[in-house]
Amino acid sequence: MGNRASIIYGRTDGADAGVNLPVKVEAYGDGTGVVVTSELVTTDTTLSVCGGSVTVAAAATDVVTFSVDSFTGYLRRIIVSGTATAAGAHTVLLKARSTEATGGTSTSVDAKVIQGAFAASGALMFLYTANPTVGTDAGTLAQQFLQVSTSAAGVTPAPLVFDFRDSPILLTEAGQEVAINLNGATIAGLVLNVWAEFERIG
Repeated sequence: MGNRASIIYGRTDGADAGVNLPVKVEAYGDGTGVVVTSELVTTDTTLSVCGGSVTVAAAATDVVTFSVDSFTGYLRRIIVSGTATAAGAHTVLLKARSTEATGGTSTSVDAKVIQGAFAASGALMFLYTANPTVGTDAGTLAQQFLQVSTSAAGVTPAPLVFDFRDSPILLTEAGQEVAINLNGATIAGLVLNVWAEFERIG
């Protein structure tokens, strides 16, 4: 058929402006003109993972980690809220790790598909109630304050949001992690709720 070129680009689905769907467009040149064909590429899946009532250890390091074990994907958003013995603002670091944490006491939560064609997930969140030996430090991705109230206050401050939807964090292989880190702080009675969104791309 002559020369052929293809490109994959993003299309926003009219049903949900927050979902970015890749579309493959192929152009064939035969010397007399160009024929363009297109198809929806169903290689990405939106995944959601959440964990609640995580009681954080003293001198807390990595308290939550996010990873993938069977695909390439983006970490797009993380939302964190919490309560403690005393209300206050506490520094939270978002760390990149080139190796996984070991040890500690944790619960794993598998992400669930909320958009797309895949029935199974390979994205994981680990919630630590005893500090792990953290993975290899690959840098700090972000730093914010987490505002917490007391459980008896009846008022919940706005949650902490790490929003990378404009430039999501790429996780390409097992062993890489993104960690919520409390920088060694001891925060009496701290209990966290955490939610995150992944996008599976391959």
